[in-house]
Amino acid sequence: MALDLVQLDLALDLTDIAVHGFGEAVRAAARTVNGEFLFDLPASGLLDDAQRIAVVCLSRQDGGRFGLVVLNSKGDRAMTVEPGAGTADLLRFARAFVGVLEKL
Repeated sequence: MALDLVQLDLALDLTDIAVHGFGEAVRAAARTVNGEFLFDLPASGLLDDAQRIAVVCLSRQDGGRFGLVVLNSKGDRAMTVEPGAGTADLLRFARAFVGVLEKL
């Protein structure tokens, strides 16, 4: 796992998901590592044992570096994952989303 994802994962461990909710926990962790929370949405079968997926832009350099944060199906644990083949469309959407943000 890349260092920036490890840092994001450690920042997630500092935030109580049960108290703050998934979205706010990811936002706080992203701020801690100087990343940008982009959005979260239902996992819809993209990953096993996942209820929701959040996308964090870790860097806008060289086309962007993105990390995914997954809320497990029980809703009690969030973890970072590297984007992969199953999330390629989500990653393309995230790149387009950043492109729109940059134009605004």
